[in-house]
Amino acid sequence: MNRSNRNERVHGMMDFERKNVGEFLIIDIILKEINLNELKNPICIQGMPGTADIGKVAVDQLVAALRPEKIIEICFDDYPAGAIINDSLLYAPKAEIYLWKDPQEKQDIFLITADAQPMSARGIYGISEYISNLMFKFGVKLIISLGGFPVEHCNNKYTKVFISGTSKEILTPYLEKPNIERISKGVVLGTNGLVPTLAKMKYGIEGIVLLAETNGYEAMQSDAYDLRASITLMEILQGHFDLPFEAAFTEEKIQGMELKLNAEKESIKEELGLNEGKVATLNYFG
Repeated sequence: MNRSNRNERVHGMMDFERKNVGEFLIIDIILKEINLNELKNPICIQGMPGTADIGKVAVDQLVAALRPEKIIEICFDDYPAGAIINDSLLYAPKAEIYLWKDPQEKQDIFLITADAQPMSARGIYGISEYISNLMFKFGVKLIISLGGFPVEHCNNKYTKVFISGTSKEILTPYLEKPNIERISKGVVLGTNGLVPTLAKMKYGIEGIVLLAETNGYEAMQSDAYDLRASITLMEILQGHFDLPFEAAFTEEKIQGMELKLNAEKESIKEELGLNEGKVATLNYFG
């Protein structure tokens, strides 16, 4: 077998696997091998960087609440070309895949997030195809993407969530909830939209996109987090899948977390040279 297509162990370090996806190079860092036969009805929840990073923060908080095991890190050569510094330590931009094993043995969950979106449209397609294929190999039957939905004016009493999916039937249980509405038209940008779409098209995996509303002007101008929107997505998933945690956040805790997260985000953007303003229109979501 060609050296570039097999797992390797280098100088006692962890296993990794090099793969070419079209013109791009992917390096999987295998942190833990999993037994596919032991997985229980696995689904996938992903939240990549996007509008106010709502989906990414939601998945990060799910990771903190559920304490899943990280199984794979994915380095991709279309991620921003720079090293991120965190607590004086260097690391490359990467995607991370976690596996939460349901103690009730009803439904295991893969959780996926990343430090950045790829820099090009071809890169977004490449990593989206790679992730959807990986979930197919893991036997996943449903992929849920989390993101943000910019609106001109948010309801101060509760956060609406907008939903789209790969079939009408898959949406029905969610539409019974009072704060969830269908998306009639629009575009879900990046891997948040493409992963479930490609997974359905190529592998027959059903997909759902849940987008929590956020102030569109603030999301585009300040590029800050909207932790309340992320918490709303967490609460929906917690209720729907009976996840063993309580998403209980006081106003003081939310404000403190937002300050910390925004400071960390600005630091990462500065390191990767991503501080240039971005222009978007309100019919682009994710």
